[in-house]
Amino acid sequence: MAAKIIPFPADCRAAAQGTARSPEGDANIALVVELVDPDPSRARTHAIAVQPDASLADLHREITRHFDWDATHNYFFSYGSCRFEDPELFRSHDHLSARCRKIYSAAEASIGRVLGARDDTLFYVYDLVHGWEVRISRKACSSLAQFG
Repeated sequence: MAAKIIPFPADCRAAAQGTARSPEGDANIALVVELVDPDPSRARTHAIAVQPDASLADLHREITRHFDWDATHNYFFSYGSCRFEDPELFRSHDHLSARCRKIYSAAEASIGRVLGARDDTLFYVYDLVHGWEVRISRKACSSLAQFG
């Protein structure tokens, strides 16, 4: 009895990483980065502007700089059912197995691809032992044209 072979798509990341880049061109994407903490006295929020073609690894460096973290711990981003890991952490996975489980390297995923739509939310976990969780969303900007 012969086994039936089901072909996998050549690269499923394009479909899994979010919607296509918006027609904003090369303009920066304004993000709101909020530390999610049960203790409201420790909650912090920052506004960050990033290039759409910057990687999630680049965003990691920006976030650690804004929160005054030392950037020595592993991290991952979570978007829907996809997980974008610290490249060092990602290297420990078998690549075929990682693709099947929708785990990708943060160095290979651009911010513009992952956060294509305005209402998308991306989660970032830094220092996996202590589990600092950050919520990332696009900053809602009003066009000045509507004010005359």
